[in-house]
Amino acid sequence: MASKKLEREIHSIKELTQLVKSLYLRFDGEDFVPLRVIMRPLKNSKTPAHHRYLFRCINEMHDAWIKKRGDDITKETLRLFIKYSVGFTEMMQVEGRIVELPKSIADNSDHVDSVEITKMVEFIKRYTAQELDFFIED
Repeated sequence: MASKKLEREIHSIKELTQLVKSLYLRFDGEDFVPLRVIMRPLKNSKTPAHHRYLFRCINEMHDAWIKKRGDDITKETLRLFIKYSVGFTEMMQVEGRIVELPKSIADNSDHVDSVEITKMVEFIKRYTAQELDFFIED
Protein backbone atom coordinates (compact mmCIF):
# COMPACT_ATOMS: atom_id res chain seq x y z
CA MET A 1 0.00 0.00 0.00
CA ALA A 2 1.46 3.37 -1.02
CA SER A 3 1.92 5.90 1.71
CA LYS A 4 -0.31 8.92 1.31
CA LYS A 5 0.77 12.13 3.01
CA LEU A 6 -2.03 14.22 4.39
CA GLU A 7 -1.34 17.58 5.97
CA ARG A 8 -4.04 19.52 7.77
CA GLU A 9 -4.05 22.75 9.66
CA ILE A 10 -6.09 22.60 12.84
CA HIS A 11 -7.30 25.91 14.23
CA SER A 12 -9.58 24.83 17.07
CA ILE A 13 -10.33 22.02 19.50
CA LYS A 14 -13.53 21.38 17.54
CA GLU A 15 -11.56 20.78 14.32
CA LEU A 16 -9.12 18.50 16.14
CA THR A 17 -12.00 16.50 17.63
CA GLN A 18 -13.64 16.13 14.22
CA LEU A 19 -10.36 14.93 12.69
CA VAL A 20 -9.84 12.33 15.42
CA LYS A 21 -13.42 11.10 15.04
CA SER A 22 -13.08 10.77 11.27
CA LEU A 23 -9.80 8.86 11.65
CA TYR A 24 -11.40 6.58 14.23
CA LEU A 25 -14.34 5.83 11.93
CA ARG A 26 -12.05 5.33 8.94
CA PHE A 27 -9.59 2.97 10.62
CA ASP A 28 -11.78 1.26 13.19
CA GLY A 29 -11.13 -2.45 13.21
CA GLU A 30 -8.49 -4.59 11.54
CA ASP A 31 -7.76 -2.18 8.68
CA PHE A 32 -5.86 0.15 10.98
CA VAL A 33 -2.71 1.60 9.49
CA PRO A 34 -0.19 3.10 11.90
CA LEU A 35 -0.09 6.88 11.68
CA ARG A 36 2.47 9.50 12.54
CA VAL A 37 1.06 12.73 13.89
CA ILE A 38 3.36 15.73 14.05
CA MET A 39 2.07 18.73 15.93
CA ARG A 40 3.66 22.15 15.70
CA PRO A 41 2.25 25.62 16.08
CA LEU A 42 1.28 27.40 12.92
CA LYS A 43 2.67 30.81 12.17
CA ASN A 44 -0.34 32.96 12.71
CA SER A 45 -1.12 34.77 9.54
CA LYS A 46 -2.52 38.23 9.41
CA THR A 47 -5.34 39.55 7.29
CA PRO A 48 -6.27 43.01 6.07
CA ALA A 49 -9.18 42.86 8.52
CA HIS A 50 -6.71 42.47 11.42
CA HIS A 51 -4.87 45.57 10.28
CA ARG A 52 -8.04 47.61 9.78
CA TYR A 53 -9.17 46.73 13.31
CA LEU A 54 -5.76 47.55 14.81
CA PHE A 55 -5.65 50.95 13.11
CA ARG A 56 -9.26 51.66 14.06
CA CYS A 57 -8.31 50.97 17.70
CA ILE A 58 -5.25 53.22 17.40
CA ASN A 59 -7.42 56.02 15.96
CA GLU A 60 -9.99 55.65 18.74
CA MET A 61 -7.24 55.62 21.37
CA HIS A 62 -5.75 58.74 19.80
CA ASP A 63 -9.09 60.57 19.93
CA ALA A 64 -9.69 59.47 23.54
CA TRP A 65 -6.14 60.52 24.54
CA ILE A 66 -6.60 64.03 23.16
CA LYS A 67 -10.06 64.36 24.72
CA LYS A 68 -8.94 63.14 28.18
CA ARG A 69 -5.45 64.66 28.39
CA GLY A 70 -5.60 67.57 26.02
CA ASP A 71 -2.19 66.59 24.62
CA ASP A 72 -1.59 67.00 20.94
CA ILE A 73 0.01 63.55 20.65
CA THR A 74 0.63 62.38 17.10
CA LYS A 75 -0.60 59.00 15.93
CA GLU A 76 3.01 58.05 15.14
CA THR A 77 4.05 58.79 18.74
CA LEU A 78 1.07 56.83 19.98
CA ARG A 79 2.03 53.86 17.77
CA LEU A 80 5.56 53.97 19.22
CA PHE A 81 4.12 54.06 22.75
CA ILE A 82 1.99 50.98 21.98
CA LYS A 83 4.86 49.05 20.36
CA TYR A 84 7.24 49.68 23.26
CA SER A 85 4.51 48.94 25.83
CA VAL A 86 3.82 45.47 24.40
CA GLY A 87 7.47 44.71 23.59
CA PHE A 88 7.00 44.79 19.84
CA THR A 89 10.64 45.72 19.34
CA GLU A 90 13.89 44.21 18.15
CA MET A 91 17.52 44.73 19.08
CA MET A 92 19.69 46.02 16.24
CA GLN A 93 23.20 47.28 15.86
CA VAL A 94 23.25 50.88 14.68
CA GLU A 95 26.57 52.71 14.26
CA GLY A 96 28.30 50.20 16.52
CA ARG A 97 25.71 50.44 19.31
CA ILE A 98 22.98 47.96 20.20
CA VAL A 99 19.63 49.75 20.27
CA GLU A 100 16.03 48.69 20.74
CA LEU A 101 13.86 49.71 17.79
CA PRO A 102 10.15 49.21 17.17
CA LYS A 103 9.11 46.70 14.52
CA SER A 104 6.88 47.66 11.61
CA ILE A 105 3.13 47.10 11.80
CA ALA A 106 2.61 47.91 8.13
CA ASP A 107 0.28 45.58 6.26
CA ASN A 108 3.13 44.27 4.08
CA SER A 109 5.51 43.72 7.02
CA ASP A 110 6.81 40.26 7.85
CA HIS A 111 7.32 41.38 11.46
CA VAL A 112 3.70 41.39 12.52
CA ASP A 113 1.33 38.44 12.69
CA SER A 114 -2.16 37.98 14.12
CA VAL A 115 -0.81 37.15 17.60
CA GLU A 116 1.16 40.40 17.73
CA ILE A 117 -1.82 42.38 16.43
CA THR A 118 -4.03 40.79 19.09
CA LYS A 119 -1.52 41.74 21.83
CA MET A 120 -1.50 45.34 20.63
CA VAL A 121 -5.29 45.52 20.36
CA GLU A 122 -5.71 44.07 23.87
CA PHE A 123 -3.21 46.59 25.27
CA ILE A 124 -4.94 49.48 23.47
CA LYS A 125 -8.38 48.47 24.73
CA ARG A 126 -7.18 47.90 28.31
CA TYR A 127 -5.14 51.11 28.48
CA THR A 128 -7.88 53.19 26.87
CA ALA A 129 -10.48 51.88 29.31
CA GLN A 130 -8.31 52.20 32.44
CA GLU A 131 -6.43 55.40 31.72
CA LEU A 132 -8.60 57.32 29.28
CA ASP A 133 -12.09 56.30 30.45
CA PHE A 134 -13.10 55.22 26.96
CA PHE A 135 -14.25 51.79 25.84
CA ILE A 136 -13.40 50.55 22.36
CA GLU A 137 -16.05 48.30 20.85
CA ASP A 138 -15.18 44.95 19.24
